[in-house]
Amino acid sequence: MSLTDRPLHPHFAAEVTGLDMRVPPDASSMRAIVEAADTHAVLVFPGQHIDDAQHVAFSRPFGRLETTIKAYRPGFKGRLDPHVADISNLDENSELLSPTDRRRMNSLDNRLWHTDYTFKETPGLCSLLTARVIPKDGGETEFTGLRAAYDALPERMKLRLRRRPKIDASIGLQPPLVMVRLDRTIGRGTVPLRMVRSSRTMTWKGRRRD
Repeated sequence: MSLTDRPLHPHFAAEVTGLDMRVPPDASSMRAIVEAADTHAVLVFPGQHIDDAQHVAFSRPFGRLETTIKAYRPGFKGRLDPHVADISNLDENSELLSPTDRRRMNSLDNRLWHTDYTFKETPGLCSLLTARVIPKDGGETEFTGLRAAYDALPERMKLRLRRRPKIDASIGLQPPLVMVRLDRTIGRGTVPLRMVRSSRTMTWKGRRRD
């Protein structure tokens, strides 16, 4: 069965079928997935039931896997493979974390709009997310397409953005959540910043995301 994609929205997101994610993709499937991602930005793979080992094995052919940033924290004890980011409210023993537990509070910044790993010199190709327990109410993950947003801008705004430097930074936000305005003064104090180019041209379609 060949891989097919069905658009879910006029500007971004598509449903992909004809793939078994329990086994690593072959070269043909990888090319089709990358091209579909470049076209639609967000891909949904319905009806897939994979464990952590299969999740990692399917991801590995696309490039070097990132290690969860939590693994670099002193005293870190993970419950999952270090290549799987554990975005949950469970501790290393799969017990519920207290609402006031610092580990749970440190994850609250995931509620802010963000793009994974764009703050790195070599950005991540993509993030492969799998939901294991879905609540009956709430817990939605929302996505947007920056390329579609850029395409819809007036030409004068595109020109303005191309002339301005773009800043991408990794900042650990602590409760209460604060939005930080980045300027030339930040970086001299205690907030560590890594500034990289965040305007990128997509490989297949030549589309930008500023």
